Amino acid sequence: MSNEPRKLGLLPLISLVVGSMIGGGIFSMPADMAQDAGSGAALIGWMLTGLGVIMLALTFQSLANRLPHLDNGIVRYAETGFGRFVGFISAWGYWLANMLTIVASSVLLFGALDYFVPIFDGGNNLLAIFLASVVIWLLHALQLAGMKEATSVHIAVTMAKLIPVLVFIAITAVFFHSPTFLADLWTTAVSAAHEPVRLADVGSQIKQAMFVTVWAFLGVEGAVVLSGRAKRKSDVGKATVIGLIGTLVLYMLLSLLSYGVMSREELAGLQTPSAAYVLEAAAGPWGALLINAGLIVSLLGLLLGMSLMSAETLFVASKRHIMPRWLSRENSKGAPSAALWMTTGTVQLFLLLVVLASSTYRALYLVATTAALLPYLLSALFLIKMALSGKAYGQTADKLPDAASGAWSSVRKRELVFGCTAFLYSLFLLYASGINNLLYVCMLYALGLLFYSFSGTHRGGPISMYRPAEAFVASAIVVLALYSAYLFITGNA
Repeated sequence: MSNEPRKLGLLPLISLVVGSMIGGGIFSMPADMAQDAGSGAALIGWMLTGLGVIMLALTFQSLANRLPHLDNGIVRYAETGFGRFVGFISAWGYWLANMLTIVASSVLLFGALDYFVPIFDGGNNLLAIFLASVVIWLLHALQLAGMKEATSVHIAVTMAKLIPVLVFIAITAVFFHSPTFLADLWTTAVSAAHEPVRLADVGSQIKQAMFVTVWAFLGVEGAVVLSGRAKRKSDVGKATVIGLIGTLVLYMLLSLLSYGVMSREELAGLQTPSAAYVLEAAAGPWGALLINAGLIVSLLGLLLGMSLMSAETLFVASKRHIMPRWLSRENSKGAPSAALWMTTGTVQLFLLLVVLASSTYRALYLVATTAALLPYLLSALFLIKMALSGKAYGQTADKLPDAASGAWSSVRKRELVFGCTAFLYSLFLLYASGINNLLYVCMLYALGLLFYSFSGTHRGGPISMYRPAEAFVASAIVVLALYSAYLFITGNA
């Protein structure tokens, strides 16, 4: 085991948060949003999303400040609050979300390259998958070289990917046409402008808009996941909030300004990455070239960041005996080598399945988003439990005058509000994700139960890993997974 000292400061942690959120999603947002919502519903959706995601970021900040000794909060919060099985549920769901994000982003990467060299069929043909495989294994080798080297590259890539985003916002702000924005306030890709607006339709638009925006913020927990490698634990919460607020502003501007450049119907019909064609409409062909080039750089950074967080999640879960012990192996550089091999190998397998099943970028990211919501919900629930019990508030030394005891201080009340709001936000989005995506995630969870069942065989065998309530939940997951597999095989999914 390596005794390498923690070496990630505030800037690398912010970079991981921003770089993990600003990936392919931001460049596909105009069309993805317009397919489900008019400009008015998108505006309301972003406002509600902003509130929910800020509460989620404040939840992570509160937990990081309150319990700085819990490295990789996505795993440890759920495990500490609700037991090892729930810790596994959180860790496996988060790893699934990141792994599928890597797969989806690999497809999108060669969809962007298709703009320059039209031989990749939108990222779904054998040549695209072969070259995507080369890329993920090169990034795998970079990460095996050590965490310091990988995060240094990630910082540089994050700075580079911000350039096309800022250029897009500046130009579309100049060409923004308010009558175009106002003309499609409540219409969607399937409704007619002359039809009367129904409240139920507006509510459905807002719900779908909010679910689409969740994809934009996967990665907000990046600093929390790598907290075990931070120089100062106090930087973890700061990086989470700073990175989230900055990214939220960029996403909102890019999405909403697009409605003022092209009509909703035009936006909904754009190819991926839709931001390229919005900028092309505003500024000419060079705009599409800039966005596609920026998307390529952005996706390379996202692939690296998500791989780092995926491996770290498996690594910490293994050290907590939630995953098999071999996943806790490190190499001489201090990199979680076994976890990296499992992550990259699984990504490779899913890339092959993309070709066989003709999966699209949008289908992959919807399942990835659904998988990420449960870990978020469990983290929020843990903050609620902690605030209600008051135990951590009597032990912390955070220099807050009214947090020095377990009494109902203003800090404790405020953090209870953070947790409750983030919990309700995550619960609503699980509902908005739809039954099909939930069933797909159950299939992937059923596979994960094998890892959990045999992660503690040295303690009495697979059966001993489950308490009665946990065995019931695991059985329900398996039943739902079998039902999902049946629907998939029969073509009804």
